[in-house]
Amino acid sequence: VVPLIHQVVVDPTGSFLLAPNLSGDEVHVFGLNEDGMLVDPNGQPKLLLPAGSGPRHLAFYQPEGKTGKTYMYVVMEKMNMLHGYDVTYSKGTMQFQDQPIYMSTIFGGNHLPAGSAAAEILVTVSMTQVVCYTSEISEFDDRC
Repeated sequence: VVPLIHQVVVDPTGSFLLAPNLSGDEVHVFGLNEDGMLVDPNGQPKLLLPAGSGPRHLAFYQPEGKTGKTYMYVVMEKMNMLHGYDVTYSKGTMQFQDQPIYMSTIFGGNHLPAGSAAAEILVTVSMTQVVCYTSEISEFDDRC
């Protein structure tokens, strides 16, 4: 399967580059050195997601600022889902729990409008909301 990368994101520490692979149902994780260059072009262990989920974009959330916990939310286009993961750092690696700490449709319930496809995610500057956007419904929806 040819990788279909829609986005690359540097984590809040500036030490890792993440790339959601829509076609591979995974998020690639690469270490960065102080100059912003890849430490290992093969990357670290990937975050594997449910088959057919289609991860498109991700965002980091730090509700207590840089000194508190770090969470990563991944929006999945093919399943219209949002998964949240607890992020930890140890010995130069970024790690995720095996199971998401949050799982929901991007609309916050079981009903999905016909033709909707999860497209974008962002965290507000105030760190108070996670906002999702669909490519077929042209308005932001902050219920995710």
